[in-house]
Amino acid sequence: MNGINRVFIMGYLGADPELLTSKTGKPYLRMSISTHHNRKLASGERETSTTWHRVMVWGKNAERYKSWLQRGSALAVEGYLSKFKYEKEDGSEASSTSIVAREVHFLEKKSTVAPSETAGTLSPTP
Repeated sequence: MNGINRVFIMGYLGADPELLTSKTGKPYLRMSISTHHNRKLASGERETSTTWHRVMVWGKNAERYKSWLQRGSALAVEGYLSKFKYEKEDGSEASSTSIVAREVHFLEKKSTVAPSETAGTLSPTP
């Protein structure tokens, strides 16, 4: 049986995305997206917690998206979780888990953007 590995998040870019190149020469865009969760405490007060997600876009889309995305952009991302191994500056090996984006959707407030520009979709090219 095959498993399901699918992630969908909506949040905000915490910094301008970074365009990098892998050891094999493939371009990728690294982004940090925040999501928020509200919960009610026993005292009745509400508490908001923030979770940061590492998101990566690979290939031609990485280069294209770099010029369109900036810190504070509201985004919806659909993709899958992937574990990456890398070498740290001290030479030791480490790993991290990231969301690899298949689709990135712009989510802008209607009051600040013209009606024809309220949402855009960035999808992988065939």
